[in-house]
Amino acid sequence: MEISEKNVVKQLKKKNEKALQYVIDTYGGLVKHIVYKYLYRYPLEREECINDVFWVVWDKIHTFDTKKNSLKNWIAAVASHKAIDYKRKKLRLLAKESSTNGDEKLIHYDELKKLEITLQEEVEELLNHLPEKDRNLFRSYYLEGEQTRALEKKLGLSSTVIYNRLSRGRKQLRKLFRN
Repeated sequence: MEISEKNVVKQLKKKNEKALQYVIDTYGGLVKHIVYKYLYRYPLEREECINDVFWVVWDKIHTFDTKKNSLKNWIAAVASHKAIDYKRKKLRLLAKESSTNGDEKLIHYDELKKLEITLQEEVEELLNHLPEKDRNLFRSYYLEGEQTRALEKKLGLSSTVIYNRLSRGRKQLRKLFRN
């Protein structure tokens, strides 16, 4: 069967390896770019992280919903989250390894803190482009991991309204990011 953008998700869910190869060929450059952005100092971790991204795509494709997001954006989000996780793990490992020398440990801890602060600042800078109510929704849903049902109760909104606001916000952020 010929794999295309139209049937790749369906074929991934059927565990068709050709679909995974299509994803790697089509989105490999995007994944590599995102992973390199976070792990430019750690070549071994970069390759491992890239492999893990595609493993997550293969293993968790059943969680992907075409109504909520495009495959490209979902894969980009998986890559970002994995790369950030890898960087945190690497910096924590470096901090543990250098525990024999207090100064080195302090340096690695400082680097870890700087990373966390930088990431928080980048996220906040992006979110500041959204209206306050959407900004709060994004924080709750994406950063704090609140479930839709909890947000429905908390905000008094239907899940459809929540998904629509998240979708509009993502489009707005995507537009800003491209510029």
